[in-house]
Amino acid sequence: MNAKAENVSGFSISKEELALLNAPLKQIQPKSVDLGFKHRNIFLIAAVGYLVGRNLFFPGLTFEFPMLDKSQPAFLLANQAKAFFMFAISVVYVVSYTRDWHFQRVGFIAFGMMLSIFIRDLLGDFVLNHSPLSTVSIVEILLRFGMLVCILLSALRDSRAPSMPRTLWS
Repeated sequence: MNAKAENVSGFSISKEELALLNAPLKQIQPKSVDLGFKHRNIFLIAAVGYLVGRNLFFPGLTFEFPMLDKSQPAFLLANQAKAFFMFAISVVYVVSYTRDWHFQRVGFIAFGMMLSIFIRDLLGDFVLNHSPLSTVSIVEILLRFGMLVCILLSALRDSRAPSMPRTLWS
């Protein structure tokens, strides 16, 4: 052990002890890290990319309403606004996850907003459709339900998230 010691505030500390005290703290990895965050985040990114792209560039693709003209500007604008809203929710969710900024609260808020939009779409769009649902509509329903499950699971398992610094693929 080093015999030389520094006197800091009346205490005698060796150089090794001082170096350990000044060293950066390492993040302690939780004992039970949920490894599903990586897979849920990849699924959410792919699903949001698909839904935002479809709503922005092909807003009339999914639904086949005989009584609704899909070329109406209000219909196109509503789907594009839904795409921008979904993108904004996703950006806040991603920033909250990567910065560990109230991730559980943001996750529950995102879940609540997406659940209300999903229920509105189910009751408003899918129920009004008097013809059988197309394959694309069924895929979108299942995709959005899967997104809801992923967001809820991530918010519930916030305490088991990977340690900082986080990436979407951690």
